[in-house]
Amino acid sequence: FDVQHYFAKLAGFFYIEDNIVKSGNQLMTLSDLQLLWENAMVKIKSVLKHHSEFAFFDPKDHLAFKETVSLFRTALESCGLFVRPLMEFLFSTREKFESLLFARLRKQILSIKDREIYQSMTVSSIQQYKDQIEPYSLDVNARKRNSSRGVGDTDSRLELSETKLDTPSMSGSDPSSGSNEFRFSFANDEEDIDDDDDAPKFPLTLPFSQSVPLICYEMKQFVNDYELFSRNLPDMHSFVRRAVENALIHEVNKAFNEVIDNSRTTFSISQASQIAINCTYLALACSYFRELVESSRDSRVDELTTAKFSLAEELFFRTRTRCEDLIFELVNTKLDEFLSLYWNVNWCPEKPSSRQNTFIDDLISYSETTFLCLLFMPKTIKEAVHFTSCKHISTYLMDFLCSNVKKFNIVSIYNLNSDLKALEQFAVGCPIDNLVDTFSEIRQLVDLFVSGNIEQILDKNIRLQKFPYLSPQKLILILEKYRNLGVFTSCPEGVINVKKRTVETVVKRLKLTDY
Repeated sequence: FDVQHYFAKLAGFFYIEDNIVKSGNQLMTLSDLQLLWENAMVKIKSVLKHHSEFAFFDPKDHLAFKETVSLFRTALESCGLFVRPLMEFLFSTREKFESLLFARLRKQILSIKDREIYQSMTVSSIQQYKDQIEPYSLDVNARKRNSSRGVGDTDSRLELSETKLDTPSMSGSDPSSGSNEFRFSFANDEEDIDDDDDAPKFPLTLPFSQSVPLICYEMKQFVNDYELFSRNLPDMHSFVRRAVENALIHEVNKAFNEVIDNSRTTFSISQASQIAINCTYLALACSYFRELVESSRDSRVDELTTAKFSLAEELFFRTRTRCEDLIFELVNTKLDEFLSLYWNVNWCPEKPSSRQNTFIDDLISYSETTFLCLLFMPKTIKEAVHFTSCKHISTYLMDFLCSNVKKFNIVSIYNLNSDLKALEQFAVGCPIDNLVDTFSEIRQLVDLFVSGNIEQILDKNIRLQKFPYLSPQKLILILEKYRNLGVFTSCPEGVINVKKRTVETVVKRLKLTDY
């Protein structure tokens, strides 16, 4: 069924009949023409309805159909015929067209999600930057440059690191095509960055992954196609606005949450941090989509539109927060795997170890690698992950001594001291102030034992000065598990022995003291 041919024949027929009426030769009157049109309209509406319901599987086909019908309507309107039913029919196809738009977007988002490699995007040239980054204001550093010149604004919620990370270069083409035809076409009023002394230097690594500009491109296509459909139809703006908001919320943001939900057992720190960063930048891009929707109207952005797009932004930020929470969960779970190896440690050894346990080396190596994955995360999150991780280790060690160790001797404390020194050295090496303080409680416990004078804890002034973080209740639980070295075991060189009898005396005094 050739729609264009069908309507061309109809338009030609009625155009000729209209000329006959206007000729005044009485072969056909205006009332005859209008009656003929009314009868034809019944058949035309039936054909249109059937064709629109079963013939279109792509928004582009639907747009071509709508354009043909619109031209037909305009032509017959010039003949003075009543064409409002054609306008009403086109409006009635809105839901069908919108469903096609959502189906296409859903398919493209799925394809983008499947190709995601969770790596920061590298822009290799000025042209790629102008095509894929600049139109959506995705470069926060560029926003800051503009802000310093009095141009634009910087979203205060985007606390993103400006550190650059070396990643494999990616071309400006669609990752799946192997061509260089993935280009965005926009009319921009920005300054020419070629002549800007503050222009980005290439190759440029940006925090977000390739998915962000790809999603922005698909959303732009969504908006533009809906605007094309809306042209010459009344009261369509609210439908376009709502559809774009729903696309951002129920397609794009939902896709990120599905990745999290479906990959809980295999989810990695790098995935969680990259999704968090991507959501941050998509929240930033919502202002672009809002302006794109409103550009079709000769009016200012109304409060309702701003509120609706603010909801999309807020949901992107919620997904970011969800990823951040997941990072803490994943890190602590992995740390527990390493720390659980303390179950295999001999807590009553005869000789001290020459170095820390190997699983502590593995734990530190994992932590260093993990923290690198957070390079582009907000500073507050990076610091929080560092502090939470180290505090988790310290708390685990104290709880393990209180609850899981059945008995221990002084040599095991010296071995624990070796582990603790390695952990403290790692904390000192991290570029975060006071991180080593997270180990204060376990450090003060170890220091009390290796001093060889545990009675000093009974002196209130000394306790407040040297052991302020050491809980007397926990100390009692731990001291009650202390054992002397074996009868035939001499105290190793470099180890100051603590007698069981002394420990028992301290425990009794601690229990009688009101803290």
